[in-house]
Amino acid sequence: MIRLSKFYLALLALYSYLAAALSIPSGSSPTTQDSSILTLSQPLNFSNLNNPTPPPGLYCPIFWDPEDYEFEPQELWMSLVTFQSDLARYPQNDRVPPNARSSSTPISGAKIIIIPLSQNSFGRIVWALWDIGRQMATRYPMPELVPTLSTRVHFADGLAGYISLKKPPERDSKGAAANTTTAEGTATNATTATARRRRLNAVQPLHVVSGRTTAREDPNLVISYSFLNRPLVPGEILTAFLMANVIVSQHEETQLGASISAYSIDDRVRLILDDVVPGHGPGANQLTWRLARIGLRTLWQNVIMGFKYNPGQFVDGPRWQSVRFDLEYRGVKIGQGWLG
Repeated sequence: MIRLSKFYLALLALYSYLAAALSIPSGSSPTTQDSSILTLSQPLNFSNLNNPTPPPGLYCPIFWDPEDYEFEPQELWMSLVTFQSDLARYPQNDRVPPNARSSSTPISGAKIIIIPLSQNSFGRIVWALWDIGRQMATRYPMPELVPTLSTRVHFADGLAGYISLKKPPERDSKGAAANTTTAEGTATNATTATARRRRLNAVQPLHVVSGRTTAREDPNLVISYSFLNRPLVPGEILTAFLMANVIVSQHEETQLGASISAYSIDDRVRLILDDVVPGHGPGANQLTWRLARIGLRTLWQNVIMGFKYNPGQFVDGPRWQSVRFDLEYRGVKIGQGWLG
């Protein structure tokens, strides 16, 4: 009996050791390889029941290269959500064309590049960008600089493509940056890290409590907003917006009755957008998924991040606070939401 008890005690000790080892969060054990850092993530076992479940086997091990180049997080975070929103407008099951897709950041002109393989779809790419943003917010929380990166996108059925963040265009021998055209069609210049930081901070934040802003994609869509002065963790806001784009990607753009309830990765922040209830105004049941997508994109760019494409600066942000907002189309309220 004594020998048997010792045997069971040994088994219990081994079980405790393995349980502790397997409970290490993904991405928490970096390994250095040739001056690059690899985020050791495993296929997600997603337990947040409030959000959609990622496709089986989603796995994006990221190689970070801080010696290559480091970005201001404001510009990169804004561009990541914007690019994901752009891809979310396509039907989620449509195959991504085999040619590479890219989007340029609005200040430095750096490129986020996607190289899909044959089995990849738009919905899967949207999920992959969510996973990259999730790891980015954890490893390099605001306001830390974010290095260039590259990753292979895996799902249960195998390798689906590659995603990379390249440094801005090379400068000429006189130190001038090469002109680059962004995804919005605006010419920008890549600059040194010091000059980039100076430009990002050139205008003092206005800290507007409430206001109205117009969507660039559709001037008929106006977002009115009021900050509630409740501070939020930046990474939680980022992952809530990324998840909102995932939800948008699962619906047709012309479909009415858009309703979004997206949680941050840690379930602490919620982004809500609903249409107007019948009997509460002429805009009831008029919120399409296209307008919901554009509205949240505008809220992210213009209000949360405080970016203005003219003059191409962060003039009032980022602002990491809870906010209430309404969507109006041609003067009629069609949606209402809250972040907090």
